[in-house]
Amino acid sequence: VTAETGRGGALIRGSSCGVNRGKEGVRLLKPADDSNEGATAFFFCGLACSGKSTLARFLETRLPAKRLSVDEHVLARHDVGVSDEELGHLARATREEFWVQGERHLRSVGHVLFDEASGAEPAELMGSPGTNAGHPHCVLFLDVPLDTLRERLATRNRDLPATAHFIPIAELERFAEVFERPTKAEGLLLLTVGEEDSHEDVLA
Repeated sequence: VTAETGRGGALIRGSSCGVNRGKEGVRLLKPADDSNEGATAFFFCGLACSGKSTLARFLETRLPAKRLSVDEHVLARHDVGVSDEELGHLARATREEFWVQGERHLRSVGHVLFDEASGAEPAELMGSPGTNAGHPHCVLFLDVPLDTLRERLATRNRDLPATAHFIPIAELERFAEVFERPTKAEGLLLLTVGEEDSHEDVLA
């Protein structure tokens, strides 16, 4: 797990925020204490099958935090495929709804995990009311090789969960060609989680 801070210094503020300064200035996640000060918005970024939702579910109980999943919300209410134009409209509407819910939770309760749709990029995620209102925030980028993603996606498509889209391998490859990796130059507090990193490594 590697951590980078973008321009303007640390974006995470407050002694009880969800990211802690470790050795040599590296910031890693830590469980929350009883204080709401510094409640943090966590955004998950990565391609399909990179493990965003799996890590978000793990952190949901360990931090603890409120998890908001765009994909799960849309699929529970609408019969749309990943290639349907309507999906983009539904995802944007859901994201705006979740931003309001998330900002309210950050103010009154604690951490929020924005478990985003496949391929969403930081520039799209970071316009939330929560971050604009000055809440601490962190992007967790799940960096997994494309060959591994192909294998994971083929396995998932054979036994598709009710909360996931069927995504053809060709669609994954198309997303990969246009996906822009987040960088610290975007002014983010960026935590990159690699293929070999365990969930416990994120909390180390």
